Order: sequence, then C-alpha cells, then structure tokens
Amino acid sequence: MPVTAGLETTVPARTADMVAEAEAGRLDGTAERAREALAAMRALLDTVREGEAEVARRPQPTLQALDLLAHQCRATGRDVEIRLTDRVPERLPTAVDLTAYRAAETVLAASGEGPAVLGFDALRAGASGSPAL
Repeated sequence: MPVTAGLETTVPARTADMVAEAEAGRLDGTAERAREALAAMRALLDTVREGEAEVARRPQPTLQALDLLAHQCRATGRDVEIRLTDRVPERLPTAVDLTAYRAAETVLAASGEGPAVLGFDALRAGASGSPAL
C-alpha cells in the first residue's frame, strides 16, 4: 500500500476517533486514541524511511542511461532525440556523469510535452525545442 494511501485512511480515522472521545468527555479514551494515532504515524514514517534507504542504495544514473530516459519519454508519445558527440568520453568523473544525466532529466521535464533534442559535447551541453532554455 502506498504511504499516501496509508496516511489518507489511518490519520483521519484515528483523529476522528480522538475528537469523538474528547467531545464525549472521555479523556482516557482520547489519550488511548492519541497513542494509537501516534503509533500508526510512526509505523508509516518507518516504512518511508525504509523505502528511502533502498533508493539510496541504488546505482545512480549516468549518461549511459540516457537512451533509457529517451525511451521512457517516447513511450508517452513524445519525440525525444539524444545526441552525444564523439568528444564525450565513455567514462566521465562520477559527479559530472550524474550531473549531466540530471540536467537532461530536468530539461526534459521542464520543456513540456513537445519534441526535444538533447545534445552533449565534451565542452558544452545544449537542448532545442525547449522554451525553458
């Protein structure tokens, strides 16, 4: 179950129970419901933290993954082309490689749904079809 679904069902239900107990003047019941709501929220936060740890252990994308990124965009019906010149080395420093991939990802996200051409050169990167640039 997604975390948001858990939050949407658990937190309002527990909170409504607390309000009902408080309105009825049953403070012992209110305290118990508050403890249950806190326990449920802690469990949800633990689930989120576990998911974040799994994501942090995944390998980071590089320019080698640009074809996959373009393929994912094309699957939505968008025309995307990636151009790497011969001057782009096969191995870049890790930080540069990751930054270049993230830049491509950002440009594609910011440029809307129209066609996009991303070009990478050893000295510069560019994009066309992007009103954001």
